[in-house]
Amino acid sequence: MEVGHIGTLPVVPAGPVFPGSFKEPRRLYCRSAGHHLQILGDGTVSGTQDENEPHAVLQLQAVRRGVVTIRGLCAERFLAMSTEGHLYGAEAINDECYFIETLEENFYSTYCSEKYADWRWYVGIKRSGRAKPGPKTARGQKAVHFLPRPVQ
Repeated sequence: MEVGHIGTLPVVPAGPVFPGSFKEPRRLYCRSAGHHLQILGDGTVSGTQDENEPHAVLQLQAVRRGVVTIRGLCAERFLAMSTEGHLYGAEAINDECYFIETLEENFYSTYCSEKYADWRWYVGIKRSGRAKPGPKTARGQKAVHFLPRPVQ
């Protein structure tokens, strides 16, 4: 730096930026078998290996610190977890649609049902591409590790 030269710092956002507060659509890439989480029009939640599947385009929205909703843009449904731990696409947002987003040490994100947080039920995709029931999930499983990826 030259003597007498004043540098500038980059602009910092005015408010807090939470993980998951993406404005642009994302795909959630699952570590287990290379699937992207998708929400179909009939409410089915599964994984797809098709990079261009429109039902895998999702909107993650932070509702408060560490808590997000996940909406399928094509299906216009919210990701939800039932009392049995089954994933489904809800037409309207309800108390089963909130997920605690955690950035893990391996830089993947996990999504634990806020309503069933005491039971530690996570969003997960099996190697077959089927949704994994919450009671069968655990934090360290590859099936519950997701990487938010920008839509190309």
